[in-house]
Amino acid sequence: MAEARFEKRIFIQTTPQAAYNELSNPVNYLGLQPLLTSVDNVQHHTDEDGQTVYTYSAVEAFRFLGLIPYNNRIHARMTLTRPNEEIQTEVDSPGGVRLYGRFVFEPQDGGVLVRDIIRIQMVWFLRWYVVSQAEAAQETLLTNLKYRLEAYEEM
Repeated sequence: MAEARFEKRIFIQTTPQAAYNELSNPVNYLGLQPLLTSVDNVQHHTDEDGQTVYTYSAVEAFRFLGLIPYNNRIHARMTLTRPNEEIQTEVDSPGGVRLYGRFVFEPQDGGVLVRDIIRIQMVWFLRWYVVSQAEAAQETLLTNLKYRLEAYEEM
C-alpha cells in the first residue's frame, strides 16, 4: 500500500464556530466538495466518548483521463471530536482507497484558520491519480467554504 499526506489551509473572516458548524453536517459538503454529487443514508449517534458520529454514503463523479465518467460510491464516518475545534473523517472508497481527514479550526485575528490535514492509503498504481484528485478537491472545498461563509457574513 502506498500512502500520501498533505495539508491545505485557508483563512476565513468568520468565527471558528461558523466554520465548524458548516463542516459538521455531511449534507453541507454538497457545493463545497466539487466531486460530490450526492450525500445519503446520513445517520448519527453518540459514541462511547460522548462524541457525535455521522455515518453516510456519498457519490463522487470522476472522469478518468478526462473522458471516462465514473460515479464512485464512498462510505464515510465523521466524528465531531472537539466542538468548534476539530472534526475527523474516515472515508472508504472502492479500489482499496482509504482517506483520513482532520479539520482543525484555529481562531486568528478577526477570523479562523481552517487546516485540512489529509492522509490517504491506496494501491501504488493509483497514487498519482488519487492524490492529484484529492488535493484539487480539498483546495476547492476550502475556497468554496471561504466564499460561502464570507458571503453569508456580508448579508
